[in-house]
Amino acid sequence: MQPPSAIHTWAAVISELNRAEAWGLSPTEQQHYLHELQHYLPTESSPALIRRVCFNYHHDHRMVALLHDLGHPQHHTAWADWTWTAIQMLARSGWHEGGQLAQHIHDLTQLTLRELLLSLPRFRFQSRLNTWAYAVVMRTAQRIERG
Repeated sequence: MQPPSAIHTWAAVISELNRAEAWGLSPTEQQHYLHELQHYLPTESSPALIRRVCFNYHHDHRMVALLHDLGHPQHHTAWADWTWTAIQMLARSGWHEGGQLAQHIHDLTQLTLRELLLSLPRFRFQSRLNTWAYAVVMRTAQRIERG
């Protein structure tokens, strides 16, 4: 449980972002954000960190929830989209040179997606989901390349 001073600061930041970004969150939705942010922020968070995590949460929490929810009708579609995203990340990073990507794309994609799945519970909204996923995919690919 966060101290009242932290809750008040967080609520003010959420309200400010809601206005500035024209998110149109209802008071109930803002309370929900406040509740959820407690899972991702330390008690003594700066307003800048609160803003960043709240902004990222707003833009990515639905996708994160969808990737976690096996029962959601779009769960498998979301992971199929992430498969394509992982392939694009690997291709843009140069894994396609020398035929590496073409030769190992299936295995590499499966291993990076497995690592994303295992790492997802540690995603803290400190960055956007795509940025975080890119780091996970690249670290996994580098680890595989090193053997």
